[in-house]
Amino acid sequence: MTTATSSVIADVLAQNARQVLGLGSMMLDGVKDEHFARKPIADGKVVNTNHPAFIFGHLAIYPPRLLGLIELDASGIVIPDTFPGLFEPGNECHDDPDGTIYPSRDVIMDVFTQGHTILAERLATVQESVLAKENPRDGRIKQICPTLGSFAAFLTSTHPMLHFGQISAWRRMMGYGSAM
Repeated sequence: MTTATSSVIADVLAQNARQVLGLGSMMLDGVKDEHFARKPIADGKVVNTNHPAFIFGHLAIYPPRLLGLIELDASGIVIPDTFPGLFEPGNECHDDPDGTIYPSRDVIMDVFTQGHTILAERLATVQESVLAKENPRDGRIKQICPTLGSFAAFLTSTHPMLHFGQISAWRRMMGYGSAM
């Protein structure tokens, strides 16, 4: 609901961030901990796809970055030092059968949940004048998202939903049913 200090756009962005939390939880329904960082095997070969550990770790690094760009406080969001090296865009997702590459499911999901919860709370207060500013990022993302508002919308909807689609396909390859 729009308040005196928020806008319709801020409310939509905050709602997107809350939906990411809910849908993210659904994506893991029934998934065993020992499968969280595993790639599926088909015809005796490892399928080169992203697994939930990589996806949720990747999504976890964005809330403080977005908050900083849109001039909101990112305090309270703690990203472990290992996360950027593991989960930056362009990094390869590795099969982790021994659980030695990626942090535990609990660690990854705590960081993801903490960041997106704080993001949702604080997005509701962003001013439209800030969202109208030019996106300072360079390259393709600036072409796709020329303003901070369009970048915020991308990071709270399109980006996570793209990755949740990967988890949906991963679930089926791993023998899990639909998350919906």
